Amino acid sequence: MSAWVTFINLGVTSSFIANWLHAWILAWPAAGICAFLFGPMVHKITAVVVARISGEQRA
Repeated sequence: MSAWVTFINLGVTSSFIANWLHAWILAWPAAGICAFLFGPMVHKITAVVVARISGEQRA
């Protein structure tokens, strides 16, 4: 994702790799924290949705 956003914002330049690496280093901790905080909730919501789609009852 960081490479895509870097490409959209700057295009392919001679410093693309350096800019992308900088963006990745800044974005990774935020993405990791969000995954750890919201992952369990998203997992539960997904389980409920899948159970409803498959016709099972979930308490």
